[in-house]
Amino acid sequence: MNVRTDYGAKGDGVTDDTAAIQQALADVHVGGVVYFPNGVYEVSAPLTVSVAGTKILGDKASTGYSAGGANQTVLNAVSGFAGAAMIVASGIADFAMRGLTVHAPNTTGSTIGVQITGSGSCMLENVLVARTAGDGIYLSGANPVVLRQVGVYHAGTGGTGHGFNIQGISDSWYTDCLGAGCATSGWNIQGGDNSTWIGCRAEDGQNHGFWFHDTANLFGGISFVGCSTDLDNADGFRLETLSGNGAIQLNGCRFRRDGNYAGSGSTSLAGVTVTGCEIPVLLDGTTVTARQGDNGGADAPYSGLSVTSSSYVSVNGGYFSCAAAGTPIS
Repeated sequence: MNVRTDYGAKGDGVTDDTAAIQQALADVHVGGVVYFPNGVYEVSAPLTVSVAGTKILGDKASTGYSAGGANQTVLNAVSGFAGAAMIVASGIADFAMRGLTVHAPNTTGSTIGVQITGSGSCMLENVLVARTAGDGIYLSGANPVVLRQVGVYHAGTGGTGHGFNIQGISDSWYTDCLGAGCATSGWNIQGGDNSTWIGCRAEDGQNHGFWFHDTANLFGGISFVGCSTDLDNADGFRLETLSGNGAIQLNGCRFRRDGNYAGSGSTSLAGVTVTGCEIPVLLDGTTVTARQGDNGGADAPYSGLSVTSSSYVSVNGGYFSCAAAGTPIS
């Protein structure tokens, strides 16, 4: 069904289209498509997905740090938007989004861009979430998850917010996804059993690029392949307080110029940090390159690789660079 021709949404960047869109989402049949022709759809309240198999389809997502442009589909939060998230899907199976931007510059507090919880599975592809007050994308209890070519830019305009906040997710795939300029971490991961990240990135964040932490009873192989960070203020990749019978592998990952917290550097920050981990961590072909005091900042990171209180960390090849006063491996 078409939100314009079937439900009267305007997509003109002026009209509040919330009621028309919500009616379309309520009326869609199981496994059906709700189609948004290109345009800017103003939204003043959360859009709730309640029918199993719903697929939200736009023409194209934005590709830059702003929303809008020719042939693009944008859901834009109006001034005064009220609600926990712009798009909410809870307890439904097989939810999917493709080809659209969720733009949230007028959200406040901890409003999330896309919140998916307790769902049987979900897929997001060619989706951009930008300028949310809280997390860009929040996922909890939705197994499996498939994310492809998903970007989150400037999450956490309200003061805190991760790009991708992943809670208790297993058996999932993340490919070519980027968290950039986020107030907290680009990727906050608590779960991740038997999952793979391929070519994913975290850049210009105010905290860690990837933060995988505080998870017990991990199982299966957890892989990061060709992932990268750049200019995150804290650790590029931080593994912290993990246990179970699985193993975490970093294959061909690159971490660049991280650890320049508040422009001053810190002796506690590293390109890769492993701390308090009771499961094997395997680094194969990992590279860390340092920021040499450019843009008026201190050299960073202080350490290329930092390992503390962890049972088994293996390094096979790679290159670790650090601040002039630091240590490549500590």
